[in-house]
Amino acid sequence: MWAVTTLIVIYVGLYLSFYLKFPQLKIKVFDKKSLKESFKLLNFSLAGKIGVGSISGIAIALIVGGKGSIFWIWISSIVLGILTYGETKLGLLFGPPEKYIRDKIKNVRLSKLYSLIIVFLYLIAFILIQSD
Repeated sequence: MWAVTTLIVIYVGLYLSFYLKFPQLKIKVFDKKSLKESFKLLNFSLAGKIGVGSISGIAIALIVGGKGSIFWIWISSIVLGILTYGETKLGLLFGPPEKYIRDKIKNVRLSKLYSLIIVFLYLIAFILIQSD
């Protein structure tokens, strides 16, 4: 199951990277308004992504995979950074995912399903990971 999920995530990351012409690699000079928005985007992104898994995951990757795992961590960060960018950008523009799924995609059932899955995963998976 994880192999299929990993392949889908990598495919979507590569597809969006090529489709959007690799915005994660472009250095852009910002005016004051876009700099403020980009700083907000960066803070939201970091707040949601940095946690126990980020710290322990790197340590486990080094132990299991050796020094070469750092190279693959960098490659996957570059390719999959577009997913974080898109998720955070949509969140800033339209609010939480269940709201923009309901309002912009106009799919109430998918919005409710997303909400239920998030609640279930938080109650089961997140609490089990943090309760060690």
